[in-house]
Amino acid sequence: MKRFVRTAKVAALALMSAVLISCGGEAADERTLSESALPIKGAGATFPEPLYQSWIARYEEGHPDVDFSYESVGSGAGIKRFIAEKVDFGASDAAMKDDEIAQVERGVKLIPVTAGMVVLAYNLPGVAGELKLPRDVYVDIFLGKLSRWDDPRIVAANPRLNLPALPIQPKVKISYGSIGYMKYGFARRLGLPVATLQNRAGALVRPDADSGRAALAAAAAKGLPSDLRLFLPDPEGPESYPIVSLSWILLYGRYDEPEKAAALKECHDLGPDRRSAHRPRDGLYSASQDDRIKGGRSRSGHPLAKSLQQ
Repeated sequence: MKRFVRTAKVAALALMSAVLISCGGEAADERTLSESALPIKGAGATFPEPLYQSWIARYEEGHPDVDFSYESVGSGAGIKRFIAEKVDFGASDAAMKDDEIAQVERGVKLIPVTAGMVVLAYNLPGVAGELKLPRDVYVDIFLGKLSRWDDPRIVAANPRLNLPALPIQPKVKISYGSIGYMKYGFARRLGLPVATLQNRAGALVRPDADSGRAALAAAAAKGLPSDLRLFLPDPEGPESYPIVSLSWILLYGRYDEPEKAAALKECHDLGPDRRSAHRPRDGLYSASQDDRIKGGRSRSGHPLAKSLQQ
């Protein structure tokens, strides 16, 4: 969850202060108002950033007395700051391990609040059509066992495509002849083609809203573990997209300031919008929006609400 520090916003505040000072105005009062807001600091994962940004913006509209801030520093750095108690909450695409949890004296609540798909985007100019990659093929590409696009195994899976005699360049940066993994929403915004992947059931599945939801539903059908550390390695189901990741909010088991605990709960309750529950933003799904994810519980029964009431 995050109040993103926008350059334009900072510049606007600076300009306002300058105008007030030049007019003999109330710059001091403006500073006092800002300083009186309840600060809530967070840091962590970049993966759910778009969703958290929308939640924070909606919350801040009606709560000028709360000052949320969030640094998108990555899951590992977010966990380190959380353990060091340099933040009020963290966010991570990997659930904290037992040895990490043991380092937090105030206790830890791990809340899975969102999930999303990781896609394989590629750049093959002149290749029109759907690129299909069987399980053993896309694994071997990133293991370096397949080095050319016209490899017989890739050609066999794509008989209608005119695959070039180019070396495969597995990398995150998409350049000519390359393939790389990234967030679904990022690939979609850039208009990059993404591969159709074979899932655990043997079906070839494109990444979209339905296949992402199917993967989450298949995992949730087994029930949430008591510590909420649900992992999605290779989800079951013929309609499930094979690469899906949950993302967790990291909360302390105890907050010395009840106001912060209340604000965190209120922000989450306001954030999820049931009207968009089945229209995920940039391929991100709110775990509290989809009844199949939360096991049919009401909003008040969501684990985040429960953890902050304890």
